[in-house]
Amino acid sequence: MRSLLVCGVLCALSGGSARALEPEPDVDASIVDAAESSTSTDAVHDPDPEGDSDRFARRTPSSECLRDPVVVRHLRRPREVARLSLTHCDGSANVDVLTELSFVARAWQTPRPTEAELAAYRAAHPERAGEWATERNRWLHPGLLVRLQAIADRWPTRDLVIVSGHRPTARRTSRHRFGRALDLQVDGVERAEVAAFAQTLASTGVGYYPNSSFTHVDVRETSVYWVDRSGPGERPDYGPWTPTEDESDAHGREVLAQVDAALGPLRVEAPSGASAASASAPIQPSREPIRPETPPAAPSPTPPRVEPRRARTDPEAERIRREAFAAIEALRRAPPPSTQVSDAVVDEAAIDWSVPF
Repeated sequence: MRSLLVCGVLCALSGGSARALEPEPDVDASIVDAAESSTSTDAVHDPDPEGDSDRFARRTPSSECLRDPVVVRHLRRPREVARLSLTHCDGSANVDVLTELSFVARAWQTPRPTEAELAAYRAAHPERAGEWATERNRWLHPGLLVRLQAIADRWPTRDLVIVSGHRPTARRTSRHRFGRALDLQVDGVERAEVAAFAQTLASTGVGYYPNSSFTHVDVRETSVYWVDRSGPGERPDYGPWTPTEDESDAHGREVLAQVDAALGPLRVEAPSGASAASASAPIQPSREPIRPETPPAAPSPTPPRVEPRRARTDPEAERIRREAFAAIEALRRAPPPSTQVSDAVVDEAAIDWSVPF
């Protein structure tokens, strides 16, 4: 009995030591990473080809705390004013207001879509519903919410004015075409100040337009800054601001060339010889005081010429008297039905012939 008990104890000890010496199985590192990523709330798969995943991520914040609303309005549609809580208190984008911001920043002369139009487009194009609201309205990138919040924090009492947002007719490489850019103003703040602050934001493209009325802000992987000196409707003119001395001289020569071309037909040839030397001599200023020129006196009006009355000869006066008397007599004897003729003139003796005709 005792031998059996000792044998059992030895077998148990040998089995446990054998298992303790067995090596642990290798664990695939990718499986561990996948398990860790599945338990992390911050890790999100990034299908964005430009390396910006916040458009596709729909993270649930730790709390429903929202930042104070910011007043956002459109420059050309001043009646459309929105008060939007752009981000959560932890800094993440509040995608619930992305719809309203996209509608405020929609393309110019594009009507605001109705709920029926939104539902019809989702039903007809479910594969595009994540990018487009309708055929002409595109959702803005959620990263713009974070950047607008940063600008609003810098000037907390100022309204954000959208000059341009989604532009479907922009050039193919423009981020306005894809809803990733905004041209904006901060009410009452100089554009240079807005551009200088926007340069401090990560993964942001900033464009300063000194001859326009806005600052460009967009979402991109690497921060970029540029200056476009062109005015509204002009071709882009990228360069430093203010222009260098060489650029200013070149611009002055260009303007003079344009003036010279416009005045070419009116050009007067310079005199030659001695007259040319005298013409090129500097004009000495006169020491005589400048007196205002006296305007010429207006000519006196010429009275109209009155032709003297020509004396009537006796035969001519007699003919006129007879014709006048005959006309009066004809009127007296044959009046119109609705006309009453006076009988005061009865004969030739009653006419005052001293009055000249």
